[in-house]
Amino acid sequence: MYVYVPLLRDDARPAALELSRPLVPPGEAFRAELTEQLAVSTLVVGLATAMAVVLGAWLVSRPLERVVAQARRIGAGDLSQRLEAKGSDEVAGLCRELNTMTDELRDTRARADDEAKQRILALEQLRHADRLRTVGTLASGIAHELGTPLNVILMRAKMIASGETPKDESAEAAKIIAAQADRVTKIVRQLMDFARRRAPNRTKANLGDLAEHVALLLDALAKKARVVVTVERAEEPVEANVDPGQIEQAITNLVINAVHAMPDGGDLVVRVRHEEAQRDDGTDPVRCAVIEVEDEGTGVAPEDLERIFEPFFTTKGVGQGTGLGLSVTHGIVGDHDGWMGAESTLGKGTRFTIYLPVS
Repeated sequence: MYVYVPLLRDDARPAALELSRPLVPPGEAFRAELTEQLAVSTLVVGLATAMAVVLGAWLVSRPLERVVAQARRIGAGDLSQRLEAKGSDEVAGLCRELNTMTDELRDTRARADDEAKQRILALEQLRHADRLRTVGTLASGIAHELGTPLNVILMRAKMIASGETPKDESAEAAKIIAAQADRVTKIVRQLMDFARRRAPNRTKANLGDLAEHVALLLDALAKKARVVVTVERAEEPVEANVDPGQIEQAITNLVINAVHAMPDGGDLVVRVRHEEAQRDDGTDPVRCAVIEVEDEGTGVAPEDLERIFEPFFTTKGVGQGTGLGLSVTHGIVGDHDGWMGAESTLGKGTRFTIYLPVS
């Protein structure tokens, strides 16, 4: 529908105002208007969403992905990379904080590694000092052990030099001298091998053989104290991945302590076997190679037994012990992922047990 309103003006060209309106129902016109507005609004929202996604991916998602990747690297222990932090927004601030944390962790790790190296070096020095102390303890017994072959060598040599030995017996006397010299050399070599400082080196070792070697090394000391050392081995070989020198040192410390605990002599038994054992922390039992040293000595009081593995703690008299032997033994066993047990009854004896897990 069109409506014309004439506009008459003096001295001017005539004009008219045209008004038009579609002849449709009001509801249909409203729906058409609403549809148009919704279409425009949807288009605007779609464009805004697309821009937000693009800008979010460019400004937020990608930087956050780098932050997440860096966090994962830090969690995995890789502290060698740093994030590029440009701008002053929150993501850039987070990158700078991660870089600072990475630097601090790297410095902390370096200090921890250095402290660990120093600790290992100190432990090795302590163990070597304990080994030398043990060598000093063995000196008197081995000196007695060397006396017999040296006397034989001296006597035979004097007899040959003075002509007392017939010519037909000179060869036999020389063989005796050579055999006794070999015996002396073997004893000295055993002592030197025990005292020599070695770098830790794990290898598969037969623990029964190690116990037999320690018993042979300490035989003279035990006889002087009227102690009989017996090694009881299982029928099957008892093997473990250990440092033989360190395990020998641990067994030696336990045997020497047992000898000192029996001033009136007695029986000392070293047992080597396999056993399913469980730690005190309640973890599942594991198969272990077990070394047990049991004596018939004076025993240890219950209140002292709780502190028996502390460094410099000793129940011996002044000048008889440094209190390092059991502490060093406990440290050696711990370095082999093992643990120790101790049982004692005053007046009846003590039993120390070493548990070394085997795969």
